[in-house]
Amino acid sequence: MFVRRIEELSREESGLHRNWFYRLLLSYLPVFIIIVTVLLLISFKAVSDLSRKEASKANEAFIRDVLQTIDKSLREIDQTLTREIFANRDIQQFIMEEGKIGFSSYEVALKLRQIREDHPLIESIYVVRDPERKGDVVLENSILKMEHFSDRSYLEELQKETRPYSWSGLRVYEGVSGRPVNVISLARKINLSPAGFIVANVSMERLQSLIEEMSASPLNYVSLFDAQGQKMVAAGLDPKDGFSRDDLTRLTSRYTSFEIRGGFKYIGLLGSLSAFTYGLIGAGLVSVIIGIIWIIFISRRNYRPMERILDRLKKTKEPKEGLRTNRLDEFKTIESAIVAMTEETSRFEKQAEESLIYTKRAIFLDLLAGKQPLLAEQFAGFRQGSGTDDGRKTTAVVVAEIDGYLAFCSRYSPEDQQLLKFVVEKSLGELAAELAVSIWMEWVDDRRLAIILQISGKASGLFSRLCEHAGKWMKSRLPFTATFGMGTEVETIYQVSFSYESALHCLKFKASLGKDRMIASHDLIRVKQGEMFNFNHVLIVQSFVQAFKRGEREWAEKCRALFEQIGSSVFTKDDLNNLINYTVFYMRRVMMELSADWLKKWEQEFMPNILDMMDSAETLEEVASGFTDLLNELWNQMELDRTRKSNHILLLEVRGFIKHHYGNPDLSLIYLNDKFGISGKYLSQLFKEEFGENFMDFLVRTRMENAKKLLRESDDPVQEIAGKVGYTTSIAFIRTFKKTVGSTPGDYRKSLAESNVPYR
Repeated sequence: MFVRRIEELSREESGLHRNWFYRLLLSYLPVFIIIVTVLLLISFKAVSDLSRKEASKANEAFIRDVLQTIDKSLREIDQTLTREIFANRDIQQFIMEEGKIGFSSYEVALKLRQIREDHPLIESIYVVRDPERKGDVVLENSILKMEHFSDRSYLEELQKETRPYSWSGLRVYEGVSGRPVNVISLARKINLSPAGFIVANVSMERLQSLIEEMSASPLNYVSLFDAQGQKMVAAGLDPKDGFSRDDLTRLTSRYTSFEIRGGFKYIGLLGSLSAFTYGLIGAGLVSVIIGIIWIIFISRRNYRPMERILDRLKKTKEPKEGLRTNRLDEFKTIESAIVAMTEETSRFEKQAEESLIYTKRAIFLDLLAGKQPLLAEQFAGFRQGSGTDDGRKTTAVVVAEIDGYLAFCSRYSPEDQQLLKFVVEKSLGELAAELAVSIWMEWVDDRRLAIILQISGKASGLFSRLCEHAGKWMKSRLPFTATFGMGTEVETIYQVSFSYESALHCLKFKASLGKDRMIASHDLIRVKQGEMFNFNHVLIVQSFVQAFKRGEREWAEKCRALFEQIGSSVFTKDDLNNLINYTVFYMRRVMMELSADWLKKWEQEFMPNILDMMDSAETLEEVASGFTDLLNELWNQMELDRTRKSNHILLLEVRGFIKHHYGNPDLSLIYLNDKFGISGKYLSQLFKEEFGENFMDFLVRTRMENAKKLLRESDDPVQEIAGKVGYTTSIAFIRTFKKTVGSTPGDYRKSLAESNVPYR
């Protein structure tokens, strides 16, 4: 067709005007100018983006430094308040004087003045005594009654606060002078009798001055927002400038939850250009002019060869009578030839794109999704090739899932994987032919092969035998196995979506029923399906994790009992993942009670390993083995660290002494000091570092566990049980028991009689 079109054009009458040169110029010059312009714009944009990225990195480093400086200053104030609460006897004496204005009050004022001088950000600091009874307030230069203090509303809100005290958001503080000042406040409670508070107010004006001192560039701006999104500080922003801005960096403090935002002022395009950039623009314009002159010169030189080619093309055939004599457009000739060639190419490409495999797979997936195939003729051809029929025949979908797919991918290259999958398809086709079963199969994802099976009449277990034979063949001939999910049987191929969903549901229980087998709906009916997140499972998790934290070897037995109890019911992999994720979450919370080094090791090493193990493990046995091995490794490291410490043997002896003498009402830190010759305060500190809980918590927990045991296993009255676990009065025992367990001893014993819960 292309050659024929050239022959027709070559027969047309001459009379060509020499307009190709001008058309060529009009074609190339705009393109040249546009391309050069686009390249210049792209270059300018690339340089601008690069500069912006570098500026963004520098700005992020600056903002991070500002945030760290603010956090450091606020943290130092926090640490100073905490240290003064526990170490300053004048503050403690002032709190306990109950309404007296003694010498300690003036010492407290002097100390507050010193704290304010040590921390320039502090606008004011004061100590309040017994706020519930409207006690006294000591400031740096005065002592007031709380009802005359301008900040009493803030103190009243502190008394209602139930969460841990932290830095407040932006608020207004008037102080003694009555001048309103924007501040943020930190309050620390003094847990004495009566109670009190020490409050430090940080000035936003001074904080803004600190930020402005750190900013070296007039183009930077920094904004600080509190946890509620209220702007506290805005450094580098002047409403008179009229600059627009864009936040390049946003960071949130983990300590205060304050958000800091920063970026650069936008001063317009011309303001950002340098003399070097102007030089580049000029050079670009000169290059454009030179290029235009060069195109004109080359076009003149190339015109005559093109004319000779067209003349030769016209002389290839003799002209015929009746042809047009009007002027001919040279570009129309070229355009017609290109159009003819493009049409031929498009037809070939269209034929190549009509892939039989692609269409077959699309129709197969439509059937599984419950859609009616759009290409009826092609669908009929596919059914003939596969042997399936759209009549009323017993039909079912089986989904074969490769076991250990991650190991399968790491062991074989993508080419080998495709070859092995092809072998699986061929073997299934041969087994189906032997059993006179029609089969159509496609890989619906990387690890799952969906198979549509059909047979005339009732299946009578024929589909199940096919799956069993296929599984045995793969186990004996291939280096991997597969688990088959058998869907429910339907009457026609157009109902396979229901069977497909049923097959996928069966595969969800692979974690509990095992792999390298066939799982059908009747397998799920015959066994008990348990609730994964029941109360008993949660209790066992908390019990073995607490034992793990305290270094007790019984944790392994409790962990094994957890997996045995889980294995007694049927569950999905998602259920198992949820329970393990809860265990990991609870384990991390417990690790926070130990040293920071162990928390870091847990978060950076063991927790990622457990999550990776959960991704690769497919059955309960694999999860239990991998999870226990990782916890054993961590426990051995912690046990080795404990034995290396010089006080480990002594602390084990002290813990054993407490477990055997918890019934002694005189058991205390003073008693242990006399017994083992070590300071009670130091012993409690060592106990906390070694076992994750202090002496008093361990003693109370030991007594309560033994009290619950006595309540379960004996009929002794509460007064007698209180004496056995070390309490001289039943009132103190009942109060402690209710605080620890959540109910009184009598209610606890009554609940045991009404239920079979093994422990609380």
